[in-house]
Amino acid sequence: MRTTISILLAAGLLLCGASANGQLVDPGKTQILAGLGLGSTATALQGGQTTTLPFSLQVRHYLGERFSLGLAYSYLAYQAGTYTFSDGVAQQLERRSHQVLLRGAAHMVRIPRFDFYGGLQLGADLSSARTPQGSFDYFQTHLGIQPRQTKMLYSAFLGSAFEVAGGFSVFAELSFGSTLLQTGVGYRF
Repeated sequence: MRTTISILLAAGLLLCGASANGQLVDPGKTQILAGLGLGSTATALQGGQTTTLPFSLQVRHYLGERFSLGLAYSYLAYQAGTYTFSDGVAQQLERRSHQVLLRGAAHMVRIPRFDFYGGLQLGADLSSARTPQGSFDYFQTHLGIQPRQTKMLYSAFLGSAFEVAGGFSVFAELSFGSTLLQTGVGYRF
């Protein structure tokens, strides 16, 4: 379901971006963005508590007036809810996640100084898990959770940026990555 929604969202945005007119940045420009997540996707879907707000760093290069390609890194640490196993043992699980992503985006810039964008991201999720008390063997045996895992990650994102002045901008973005909603600042050069 998430894959279907992501593909439909990205396809719609690419069509909108292709028909847009106007220009926020010149082709060949590069933008650096730093953002903080307002909650994590993992705790929203599985419960638990975020111990470190998700943050991300992005570099985006504009290939043309309406398309960009970029790299992103995000980090998240959270404590999952308490698991009670069949033999009555209750334990908590702490997770850390590093995501490295390649991002392609279409931009719709019809309103001066505003950039509405969306696209697809593909990369790797490098996660580690540990339990603060007791043995991690319960998680491996009963739930199949490994202390270190690498998984492929693919999803869509949708965002908006406003150029404040002199190449500085603020942005907000929805995605299915480490956070559902993030906000931050950017600079283009």
